[in-house]
Amino acid sequence: MAENNISKAEELNRQLKKNVEEIGFYEFKPDDKEITKFCDLIGDDNLIYLDSIAAEKAGFEGKVIPPSYMTTLTNPLVQLILIKGGPHIFSKLVKAFIHVGSEIEFLKPMTMNKKYKIKTELSEPIKKSGRKLIRVYF
Repeated sequence: MAENNISKAEELNRQLKKNVEEIGFYEFKPDDKEITKFCDLIGDDNLIYLDSIAAEKAGFEGKVIPPSYMTTLTNPLVQLILIKGGPHIFSKLVKAFIHVGSEIEFLKPMTMNKKYKIKTELSEPIKKSGRKLIRVYF
Protein backbone atom coordinates (compact mmCIF):
# COMPACT_ATOMS: atom_id res chain seq x y z
CA MET A 1 0.00 0.00 0.00
CA ALA A 2 2.89 2.36 0.72
CA GLU A 3 4.14 1.86 -2.85
CA ASN A 4 0.68 2.84 -4.15
CA ASN A 5 0.79 6.08 -2.14
CA ILE A 6 4.27 6.87 -3.39
CA SER A 7 3.24 6.34 -7.00
CA LYS A 8 0.21 8.60 -6.47
CA ALA A 9 2.50 11.27 -5.04
CA GLU A 10 4.83 10.93 -8.02
CA GLU A 11 1.90 11.12 -10.43
CA LEU A 12 0.54 14.19 -8.61
CA ASN A 13 3.92 15.87 -8.80
CA ARG A 14 4.17 15.08 -12.52
CA GLN A 15 0.70 16.51 -13.19
CA LEU A 16 1.38 19.68 -11.18
CA LYS A 17 4.71 20.23 -12.94
CA LYS A 18 2.94 19.85 -16.29
CA ASN A 19 0.34 22.44 -15.24
CA VAL A 20 3.02 24.89 -14.06
CA GLU A 21 4.91 24.50 -17.37
CA GLU A 22 1.72 25.06 -19.41
CA ILE A 23 0.95 28.27 -17.52
CA GLY A 24 4.48 29.59 -17.99
CA PHE A 25 4.77 33.16 -16.77
CA TYR A 26 1.96 35.04 -15.06
CA GLU A 27 2.00 38.71 -16.09
CA PHE A 28 0.55 41.63 -14.17
CA LYS A 29 0.70 45.40 -14.02
CA PRO A 30 -0.93 46.85 -10.92
CA ASP A 31 -2.27 50.37 -11.10
CA ASP A 32 -2.42 53.16 -8.53
CA LYS A 33 -6.09 52.60 -7.74
CA GLU A 34 -5.55 48.89 -7.10
CA ILE A 35 -2.58 49.46 -4.77
CA THR A 36 -4.35 52.29 -2.93
CA LYS A 37 -7.33 50.00 -2.34
CA PHE A 38 -5.04 47.18 -1.20
CA CYS A 39 -3.21 49.45 1.27
CA ASP A 40 -6.55 50.69 2.60
CA LEU A 41 -7.79 47.12 3.08
CA ILE A 42 -4.73 46.03 5.03
CA GLY A 43 -4.41 49.31 6.93
CA ASP A 44 -0.94 50.16 5.59
CA ASP A 45 -0.48 53.90 5.09
CA ASN A 46 3.25 53.84 4.31
CA LEU A 47 3.75 56.75 1.91
CA ILE A 48 6.27 54.89 -0.29
CA TYR A 49 3.24 52.88 -1.52
CA LEU A 50 0.92 55.87 -1.93
CA ASP A 51 2.95 58.97 -2.84
CA SER A 52 5.51 59.22 -5.66
CA ILE A 53 7.37 62.12 -4.03
CA ALA A 54 7.72 60.28 -0.70
CA ALA A 55 8.89 57.13 -2.53
CA GLU A 56 11.49 59.09 -4.53
CA LYS A 57 12.71 60.86 -1.36
CA ALA A 58 13.16 57.39 0.17
CA GLY A 59 15.40 56.44 -2.77
CA PHE A 60 12.97 54.50 -5.00
CA GLU A 61 12.24 55.06 -8.71
CA GLY A 62 8.58 55.59 -7.92
CA LYS A 63 5.81 54.27 -5.70
CA VAL A 64 6.64 50.81 -4.40
CA ILE A 65 4.31 47.83 -4.61
CA PRO A 66 3.81 46.48 -1.07
CA PRO A 67 5.52 43.09 -0.72
CA SER A 68 2.37 41.71 0.92
CA TYR A 69 0.48 42.49 -2.30
CA MET A 70 2.51 39.80 -4.03
CA THR A 71 1.18 37.10 -1.73
CA THR A 72 -2.34 37.94 -2.89
CA LEU A 73 -1.22 37.18 -6.45
CA THR A 74 0.01 33.70 -5.59
CA ASN A 75 -3.46 32.54 -4.53
CA PRO A 76 -5.07 32.91 -8.00
CA LEU A 77 -2.00 31.33 -9.57
CA VAL A 78 -2.22 28.29 -7.26
CA GLN A 79 -5.91 27.98 -8.10
CA LEU A 80 -5.13 28.08 -11.83
CA ILE A 81 -2.50 25.35 -11.46
CA LEU A 82 -4.96 23.12 -9.60
CA ILE A 83 -7.90 23.85 -11.91
CA LYS A 84 -5.91 22.85 -15.01
CA GLY A 85 -5.60 19.30 -13.67
CA GLY A 86 -8.60 19.36 -11.35
CA PRO A 87 -10.64 16.30 -12.37
CA HIS A 88 -7.56 14.15 -12.86
CA ILE A 89 -5.88 15.25 -9.64
CA PHE A 90 -8.88 15.09 -7.36
CA SER A 91 -10.69 12.07 -8.77
CA LYS A 92 -7.64 9.84 -9.13
CA LEU A 93 -4.80 11.07 -6.95
CA VAL A 94 -5.88 12.86 -3.79
CA LYS A 95 -9.00 13.44 -1.73
CA ALA A 96 -7.80 16.66 -0.15
CA PHE A 97 -5.16 19.22 -0.97
CA ILE A 98 -3.69 21.94 1.21
CA HIS A 99 -1.51 24.72 -0.14
CA VAL A 100 0.63 25.44 2.90
CA GLY A 101 2.88 28.14 1.63
CA SER A 102 4.53 30.15 -1.08
CA GLU A 103 7.97 31.70 -1.16
CA ILE A 104 8.56 34.89 -3.08
CA GLU A 105 12.06 36.07 -3.94
CA PHE A 106 12.36 39.82 -4.52
CA LEU A 107 15.42 40.74 -6.55
CA LYS A 108 14.75 44.46 -6.09
CA PRO A 109 11.82 46.65 -4.97
CA MET A 110 8.92 46.53 -7.40
CA THR A 111 7.66 49.95 -8.42
CA MET A 112 4.30 50.94 -9.85
CA ASN A 113 3.20 51.23 -13.47
CA LYS A 114 5.57 48.57 -14.78
CA LYS A 115 4.65 45.17 -16.16
CA TYR A 116 5.97 42.22 -14.17
CA LYS A 117 6.12 38.50 -14.82
CA ILE A 118 5.83 35.85 -12.14
CA LYS A 119 7.56 32.54 -12.76
CA THR A 120 6.27 29.67 -10.69
CA GLU A 121 8.41 26.74 -9.67
CA LEU A 122 7.10 23.67 -7.93
CA SER A 123 8.83 21.98 -5.03
CA GLU A 124 8.41 18.29 -4.33
CA PRO A 125 5.10 17.46 -2.64
CA ILE A 126 5.42 16.43 0.98
CA LYS A 127 3.24 13.61 2.19
CA LYS A 128 1.97 14.17 5.70
CA SER A 129 2.46 11.10 7.85
CA GLY A 130 -0.54 9.62 9.59
CA ARG A 131 -3.12 10.68 7.03
CA LYS A 132 -3.03 10.36 3.30
CA LEU A 133 -2.37 14.01 2.63
CA ILE A 134 0.18 15.54 0.29
CA ARG A 135 1.45 19.09 0.80
CA VAL A 136 2.70 21.12 -2.10
CA TYR A 137 4.70 24.34 -1.89
CA PHE A 138 4.56 26.81 -4.77
